[in-house]
Order: sequence, then structure tokens, then C-alpha cells
Amino acid sequence: MTERVTRKAFKNGGSVAVRIPKGWIDEDVEIDIVRRDDGIVEIRPLDREARMKQLLLEIQARGPISDDEFPIPVREREAERFDLDDLWNGKLP
Repeated sequence: MTERVTRKAFKNGGSVAVRIPKGWIDEDVEIDIVRRDDGIVEIRPLDREARMKQLLLEIQARGPISDDEFPIPVREREAERFDLDDLWNGKLP
């Protein structure tokens, strides 16, 4: 069964707030707020575990990332970039 209430938005500091009836969501729950292109605002409890699983499934379905999409920079070894004796004696580059 769908429950519906009508509420007036009010100003709270620099934000706009809406009172949600007690018992509809837990007090300590994080929520996800989405404003769609058609102007509708959706408020949903944020289920981080479910969202993370969905993200991992999408990454897995995409397959490996090519080197063109995600190039790994070539880096010199630390010892070749700096003379450690100079660094030890306070001669910084």
C-alpha cells in the first residue's frame, strides 16, 4: 500500500527542508536525493552495500580497461631520481 502525505517546504538556514513523518525512515539513515530532468525530486534511503555490489557488477560486466583508457605512467625508481647521499646530507633538489 502506498502512503502519501502533503507537506510544505520551509527554509532552514540556507537550505530548503521538508518534514518526513516519524517512522517512515530511521533517524540515523543516510538518504539519497535525486532531482530528475522532469523536476521530480526522489528521496530514498541509501543502501551503500547494495550500491557497491551494483557498481562492482557493472565494472565486472565492462571488462578490462585498455591501456588507452587508463594509461599507467612510467616512473623511475626512487634511487635513480635522487642521490640518497645528497638527500641524507641535506642537499635537496
